[in-house]
Amino acid sequence: MTTTLETLFNEHIKTTDRRRNDFSPEKNLQAYKLSTMDRKTRGTICEKVVCDILQDNGWQDVEHIGGTYHYDISTSEGSVECKSAMITSNGNYLFQAVKTEFFAHLALIAIHPESITIKMIDSKTADRMTNNQNAISITPKCFDSLPDIHTI
Repeated sequence: MTTTLETLFNEHIKTTDRRRNDFSPEKNLQAYKLSTMDRKTRGTICEKVVCDILQDNGWQDVEHIGGTYHYDISTSEGSVECKSAMITSNGNYLFQAVKTEFFAHLALIAIHPESITIKMIDSKTADRMTNNQNAISITPKCFDSLPDIHTI
């Protein structure tokens, strides 16, 4: 039996395909679109959405900083870092590279196949949740108990 290059490539591509089949436009179009993006693009979009929500909620002097700065949004109420995470295969959200010494507030954007939820916590709460690991791993139930900013 002769194996074609197409067959060989398909076998290897299949094992490295990172698309998530649990996300779909029928469940939640915005969550699906975010699930198809690289982390940087998804992060920038989430930062801009959080800026809009903060302004809508009456926060003053809201400015998107983004990039490689220590936090993503500057406000008169303090600096805001944004972290997004898609639900993992074990059913948790994993927010990575959380450096609590650099921000006053942390916006956590949880991307689930059926919803996008944004919560806001202060740096002290974030520090307790990271347990000196620079990451927050949280179940959807615990995430839901955090203070809301917005759900779509």
